[in-house]
Amino acid sequence: MTKQEQRWYLEYVLLPESMFSEQASEIVQGILVTHQQFFINVYNNMNADVTGYVCPYTVKDFDIDAMLLGTDILGMIRITMPPAENPGEFVRIYIGHDNRLQRIRLYSVKIDEDGDRCFMTWVDDSHYKNHGKIFVSEAEENQAAFDFYVQYWLSTEKK
Repeated sequence: MTKQEQRWYLEYVLLPESMFSEQASEIVQGILVTHQQFFINVYNNMNADVTGYVCPYTVKDFDIDAMLLGTDILGMIRITMPPAENPGEFVRIYIGHDNRLQRIRLYSVKIDEDGDRCFMTWVDDSHYKNHGKIFVSEAEENQAAFDFYVQYWLSTEKK
């Protein structure tokens, strides 16, 4: 697979599938513990059968921040991806989670054909809702991801 194909596979297949699987909490924990190395490991595992494979990215190409919301009940992981080189590639990934790592929700920001950012909510392992272009600061983008997750969390809270 080319670098572009590998990135697409990670962003549109592996990550969404894992966030909607029974292993989602393990994946989130893996990101929280290993940070940027998590993604290098994913690339290496995807290419384990390729002799002499060298990952096209280093840990310096990723930036991961874990933030807590409210009274430590909710958390958000913000993953800044390597610079997008092609339309559709992700700029950032947001993973909202509760303190038990159970109610996990995936959001992403991709670059469209015009070079603009678009905010997406993943609704299952292969479908997302594209909320359209966003022309906001990164701080406002973060807040939008928080707001979407809180809305999701409240709507799924056991009554």
